[in-house]
Amino acid sequence: MSETNLTPDYIFDSRGRLTDYGYEVEIHIPFESISYQASDVQSWGINVIRKVQHSGYTDTWTAARRGAASFLAQSGRLVDLRDLTRGMVVDFTPAVTAALNGAPDGSDAWGYGSDAEMGGNLRWGVSANLTLDATVNPDFSHVEADVGQVSSNERFALFLPEKRPFILEGNDRFDAPNRLIYT
Repeated sequence: MSETNLTPDYIFDSRGRLTDYGYEVEIHIPFESISYQASDVQSWGINVIRKVQHSGYTDTWTAARRGAASFLAQSGRLVDLRDLTRGMVVDFTPAVTAALNGAPDGSDAWGYGSDAEMGGNLRWGVSANLTLDATVNPDFSHVEADVGQVSSNERFALFLPEKRPFILEGNDRFDAPNRLIYT
């Protein structure tokens, strides 16, 4: 199984500035956000891609030829990385969902009722090879909405991609060329 992560979703900080020669961008990705095997000396492949939307121009950190068989094989190498400490990986996202409902109660007054629920998501990096994801009473209000689709062909069901974060964690390991299971 390949350890290449083609769908990274890192927590990062970035800062940029204009210079006399163009611009500089610095990106800080904490080691807690990256899954990697524990080793005394590390060697990583990396490439940074910049796409200019208005011109269609693409620039890469390392020289990349379109005719090459593999884009990943052309990545630059960060070698001789030593004493990397991943630290404790714990992300906790609490959530509170509340609703206030009102309806006429038979007289000129309104009756109100409220409902509040607590929940949250926990991501704990137990080791470099094991991450525990847990959710209690998940709140999906922060998940982007599904794109509207028109159902004109009744032979095939509409496909709505999965967007819940606790399910997307590590699901690239189960990717197949074809969608073999429909749920």
